[in-house]
Amino acid sequence: LESIYDPCCGSGGMLIQASKYLVQHGGNPVKLFMFGQEKNRNTFVIARMSMFLHGYDNAHIEHGDTFINPKFLDNGKLKRHDIVLANPPWNQNNWHYDKWKDGDPYNRFVFGLPSKKSGDWAWLQLMYASLKPCGRMGIVMDNGVLFRGASEGKIRKKFLEKDLIEAVIGLPSNLFYNTGSPGCLVLFNGNKPKKRKNKVLFIDASKDYLEGKKQNQLRQKDIEKTAKTFGKFETVERYCTVAGLDEIEENDYNLNISRYVDTTEPEEIVDIVGVLSNLDLLETERKEIQKDINKFLRKLGYK
Repeated sequence: LESIYDPCCGSGGMLIQASKYLVQHGGNPVKLFMFGQEKNRNTFVIARMSMFLHGYDNAHIEHGDTFINPKFLDNGKLKRHDIVLANPPWNQNNWHYDKWKDGDPYNRFVFGLPSKKSGDWAWLQLMYASLKPCGRMGIVMDNGVLFRGASEGKIRKKFLEKDLIEAVIGLPSNLFYNTGSPGCLVLFNGNKPKKRKNKVLFIDASKDYLEGKKQNQLRQKDIEKTAKTFGKFETVERYCTVAGLDEIEENDYNLNISRYVDTTEPEEIVDIVGVLSNLDLLETERKEIQKDINKFLRKLGYK
């Protein structure tokens, strides 16, 4: 049995897709327990209806602000899950910073309190606090989480030092309804395989999409390409790089993908000797043509 949790589940789309993925790969959806919480009441109602219509009797969807009133508890502490995933609001500035600056009863901000102006790393820590020690986590976020400094940089450093970040995937722009900005998918793993320990895979998938008039889309082949790349966990020139934590430390724990994946096409090597040889040949041909022109001009009476 596995449990999967989305702390800002919206209408439940990510949870439903996770269950469908399980079925497509031979899993038993009855063994997957889904948990979701949604702040907006209307969206929460839609999520509950969606679960009912899909026949997910093992789905538990609750209404409320996950920061203020987390619904899934075990003996007063946050319930831990095998998988946690979310696409939370980006750069949220009303995540109740003032309420937590003197402490959090659920002990969610163990790596530090992030910026009052952006709750991105607050969401990340909230999710991590709901994850089992050997669990896996995925979050879609604004690219700023990869490189912003100050308190966010310190939190990011601690996640890296604990070897929790497994992959950073750059997404195409204009994928989401409420912003045209490109986002990123950050994958966490509390139990990395031996070959992945102290390493992070950076994938630049920003060019893999179908362009639309109003919104771009990820095609199935784009998703499969990224998934296979993550599975292989190997460097592919101009597409992905496996970076060691020592290299990341040298970059001051900045996870900006462009620091690790160089997507520029190599400049064409010019054969100088060959070019000069061609120029000599062209000059010889020009002289022969000029001789012929001079002959015609003399026949016409021009000197």
